[in-house]
Amino acid sequence: MPEARLDAPLSGNAAPSRPAWPRILGTLGVILAAIIAVDQLDDLRVVGWTVEDWSSVLGPELGALVAASMPPALATILSVAVTLALALMLGSGGLQLRRYHKRGAQRLVTWAWLAIVWTVASTGGGLWWFSRTTTGINTLAPGGWTEAAVLGVLVALGLMLAFPVFVLLWMNRSDVQSEVARWGY
Repeated sequence: MPEARLDAPLSGNAAPSRPAWPRILGTLGVILAAIIAVDQLDDLRVVGWTVEDWSSVLGPELGALVAASMPPALATILSVAVTLALALMLGSGGLQLRRYHKRGAQRLVTWAWLAIVWTVASTGGGLWWFSRTTTGINTLAPGGWTEAAVLGVLVALGLMLAFPVFVLLWMNRSDVQSEVARWGY
């Protein structure tokens, strides 16, 4: 009697297998969206903090400096709102992508473009704001703060743009586009 192969389908009508990348990319999107949401909600905690609040956490000298360099509360709240909306878009697109829905792929591509624009705009706005308030910061680390700040911003910008750029490159591949074209909405 011939032995049955373990890797053989149970019936002659095996369903075509689906690729794993939508589940992986969708899961990464959901996880990243959750991390972004928690981070942004944490940013709301410090809106309206006074010099005394910052000084109790960072010490009197650094607390006064940080309090003086914080952007207006409305700017922080608007930034958090836009970033939370993008996180919601990323999370919902990731969930739909995990279910092999075209809309999830479209939403992730839209999110990636918006995230790139928002990241560059908010980073530029933050740099503009903090460049107005650097006199106190420069007294803490004369000659070294500017170089360290530029390096930190470039590294952070690269990290913030990595996933959106990857999504755009991945979703632009012809084999990925043909796979997505076979899915339902």
